Amino acid sequence: MEFRHLHTFVAIAETGSFSAAAEQLSMSQSAVSQTIRRLEEEMKEPLFIRNARHCEITEAGKNLLPQAQSLLRQRQTLMPASNLSPEEYHGRIRVGTSTSGTSFIWARLYQAFGRIYPNIRLDIRTTTHTERTAEDILNGALDIGFLPIPYPYRNPRIEQAVLGSHRTLIVASPNHSLAGVKGVTPQDIAHERFILYERGINFRSLSDHFFALHGIIPDIVGQSNDTYLIRTLCEIESGIAFLGDWAVVDLLEQGRLVALDIDTSNLSEQLGAAFVSERMTRVARLLLSFARKRTDLLPEVILKPLPDGWVHYSEIDGPSRIKRPSALRDL
Repeated sequence: MEFRHLHTFVAIAETGSFSAAAEQLSMSQSAVSQTIRRLEEEMKEPLFIRNARHCEITEAGKNLLPQAQSLLRQRQTLMPASNLSPEEYHGRIRVGTSTSGTSFIWARLYQAFGRIYPNIRLDIRTTTHTERTAEDILNGALDIGFLPIPYPYRNPRIEQAVLGSHRTLIVASPNHSLAGVKGVTPQDIAHERFILYERGINFRSLSDHFFALHGIIPDIVGQSNDTYLIRTLCEIESGIAFLGDWAVVDLLEQGRLVALDIDTSNLSEQLGAAFVSERMTRVARLLLSFARKRTDLLPEVILKPLPDGWVHYSEIDGPSRIKRPSALRDL
């Protein structure tokens, strides 16, 4: 009996069909059938009842399944990672971030990882706000979360690995009176109507800091956790908003929104993976390594370098005044 036979058997049992297993394992259906025939010959009894539409696992197959799954897990644990093929990794990773982050930034990374490692289950969870993502990492509900770095609600147990960065833009309708105006200042927008994220979202912390820094009491006409809704409200001239470049790059290119010419260089942030190191499983570390190597799967704007002299907004307590040196570390 070979481990590849057990891999094929488990894939059929878990997907419910030979064709689905073949697709998952990147094998032809005839190769899958041949592998199972050899395993059945060795076991001296059938493991599946086949018909034209689906297959049904036999009692012998049901007895073998938990043992095969256990053997594969043990082999994954004992063998050096370099000796395993992508199909030989088994496990589950609970990964999460905000709904907007999942949709705009991380979806392609999840997709590519799932295709390469078909037997690792990615449980993708969306959280309502940045603080909740950090809480779920700390309490063990998430293995890896994707967050701004440093996130506003810091805890020394959470480690972070930088994967990219984003720039914050203040966006408005092309019909806005400040659209196309050069050198817009914070005081120029002090009496504008603002559409903001709800509290707990990192962009809300960022905009609140901007207002406090410049002595602005904002006229808030809308609050939401839905990035698509905020974009739409800006487009229909309900107000202006703080949004990441990744969230509006398409609308800027189409001319449906404009970025006001106001200095937001210190409202840029690094982005990355956050985790509690001692809880990281082998497959979770595999995802982290994959994310570091495949930053090409992230939106192009995420990969642009931060402006020269960039300092995180939380390090500033007044115009051009820095509280302390940044302590970011690329893990």
